[in-house]
Amino acid sequence: TKSAQEQYDLVLYIYKVFEAAGVNVNIEKAMFMADHDIDVPTAVTLAEQAGQNRNDVNTQDSLAWVYYKAGRFDDAKAAETKAMRLGTLNALFFFHMGMIDKLLGNQADSQTYINKTIPINPYLSILHSAAAASLAGT
Repeated sequence: TKSAQEQYDLVLYIYKVFEAAGVNVNIEKAMFMADHDIDVPTAVTLAEQAGQNRNDVNTQDSLAWVYYKAGRFDDAKAAETKAMRLGTLNALFFFHMGMIDKLLGNQADSQTYINKTIPINPYLSILHSAAAASLAGT
């Protein structure tokens, strides 16, 4: 809708303001773009650039989701595995891994990850909570 597009444009403008001020918002901007299917190839480039400098679990999770949105499921699986390496109980990590495994055909693993999302945090994301609850059968 027009209202949603105006909000998306506003968010992208805010990122431009940060960038003009010298703030590196590559991973945040990439994640926003991927979540809203806005120029996913550019989102991949931004996430990969961020991943060269940041190897933290949140950056790896974001990189995984951007790869997922780009259809690069093997790369997504590798990045999400790195994101989950510390055993962090982040519902979004489990949701992302579940969705990645689902598209890789790993249905049992996918369901295991998805089923963990809601108990960890039923409000994991305004964009993904309903899908996680539906896929988990809750």
